[in-house]
Amino acid sequence: MLGQLLLSAVDSVANTKHRMEVQRLRNQIVDSSVCRSLDVRSRYSRKPIDQEVTLEPQNVLGTGCSGPVIRAVEHQSGMDRAVKVYRKQELSLSRLHSLQKEVNIYLMLSHPNIVKLHNVYESNETVHLSMELCSGGELYTRLKQKGNFSEKSAARAAFQMLSAIEHLHMQGIVHRDLKLENWLYESDAEDALL
Repeated sequence: MLGQLLLSAVDSVANTKHRMEVQRLRNQIVDSSVCRSLDVRSRYSRKPIDQEVTLEPQNVLGTGCSGPVIRAVEHQSGMDRAVKVYRKQELSLSRLHSLQKEVNIYLMLSHPNIVKLHNVYESNETVHLSMELCSGGELYTRLKQKGNFSEKSAARAAFQMLSAIEHLHMQGIVHRDLKLENWLYESDAEDALL
């Protein structure tokens, strides 16, 4: 009887810890230790995204495992952005952990061949990631349209890809999903950055 009571108490404590961890992650995805940097702090907001950005939900740029990526326009700069939307209540604890790691890492990155995360808008229900808009399409699509690349174009693309990967590795980061569909061109220009 005492053993069962003890097991029940341990289970109750474990369940409470789990619920508290889920609630903590649902309250704030961006880790406070990452926000110590002034640059990061200025790009993280607890205010609604629509105060600074006009979302265009009808203009879907792509779809990932988290849902659609939509076009948006920043009010102040007029710049086009790509916005990923995450609904926190729909994410499991492990997916919340993954999202937290991804966002905290992404906020610290700066490289010409890595899409820039401009701002993170977080409410109690959602996380919006406002990123640089790459309008030139996927490397996969461009290769499919061209049939093949010249040696010079292939070398340029490979150099840019390896530069980005090297930067990630120097930060102790492994991408884990490198494929042609995950490389985007900045614009439609022939010499656009990858």
